[in-house]
Amino acid sequence: MSRIIQMLASYSYGDGIGNHATALYNALRERGVETAVYSNFVDEPLKHIGQHTSQYHCRPDDVILHHLGGGGDMNELVAGYDCRVILNYHNITPPRYFEGYNALAQKDASRGYEDVRVLAEKVDCAISVSEYNTSELRRMGYTCPLHTIPIIMGFDDYKKPADPKILNKYSKSRGITNIVFVGRIAPNKKHEDLILDFYYYTKYYNPNSRLILAGNYRGLENYCVKLKKYAKKLGLRNVIFTGHVQFSELLAYYQVADVFLCESEHEGFCIPLVEAMYFQTPIVAFDSSAVGQTLGTGGILLQKKDPLLAAAVVDQLVRDADLRKRVQDRQREQIQKFAPEAAVDAYLKVLLGE
Repeated sequence: MSRIIQMLASYSYGDGIGNHATALYNALRERGVETAVYSNFVDEPLKHIGQHTSQYHCRPDDVILHHLGGGGDMNELVAGYDCRVILNYHNITPPRYFEGYNALAQKDASRGYEDVRVLAEKVDCAISVSEYNTSELRRMGYTCPLHTIPIIMGFDDYKKPADPKILNKYSKSRGITNIVFVGRIAPNKKHEDLILDFYYYTKYYNPNSRLILAGNYRGLENYCVKLKKYAKKLGLRNVIFTGHVQFSELLAYYQVADVFLCESEHEGFCIPLVEAMYFQTPIVAFDSSAVGQTLGTGGILLQKKDPLLAAAVVDQLVRDADLRKRVQDRQREQIQKFAPEAAVDAYLKVLLGE
């Protein structure tokens, strides 16, 4: 049996691609498949798994699964290996979103799209984590076999204890409605739209509420400052920027959430939607990029940006127990599409050429 090698530019703990690589690594090991993970950067908590790329010695019968979510030397390096190479495409945030906020991120995104086009002639096949990503590869000239397989979700991890301080501080028993969004504080996530939705929600429906924006803003501090100024201009005092959160804190934010609200304009998959469905948190989301495909019938999709409509839908979900139950019932159905065992089977079929 071939050795399966995963490669990614940065193997970071808590990162979506990193978590996916770890879940696949563990699943392959459990099935007796020889496997390893290599990266140019390995986060300290992952050094028992990950190795530096310089330690990799290619074998002709290796199968490399290359995770791509941006530009970088790793993309060029992978293209030069003399073995079977499979692209795992996680999508790239369009560079226009970083303009005026982070020139380096903008440059990396631009290079990422260039690298994807170059790899079209180098890889044996490609796996995308959403049909949206697959269609993007087709537009960029990919004629090799293309497969759509969702990210492997480590659902067992979500059974771990949640942070008790967060649970207590934002407990639903305190009578304050918690509207939550989880995701990096980045311009494509459109946090300003969330803030405007929240403004109308507090103005017309429920002033006894808070908006919790759980996510890291490192490298985009100027965008975060702009958001805080915007919230202040609107007279909002209950908008909470958590900054980077530990996993136990992340679990707690999902558990205290009354509604998960998403206005993101670009997602290659959107893991937080699946996480919210796992915790039975009703979801309201703007239908963009891969959002609608991931959410399916597991929430309420908004077809246009309308803060008054978003506020009204959030209010209905909070007040209408029957509607909330119907949404939660559909979430239980939708989340079955992301069963990790089925995803691993699908990955193995492609990786081993079955």
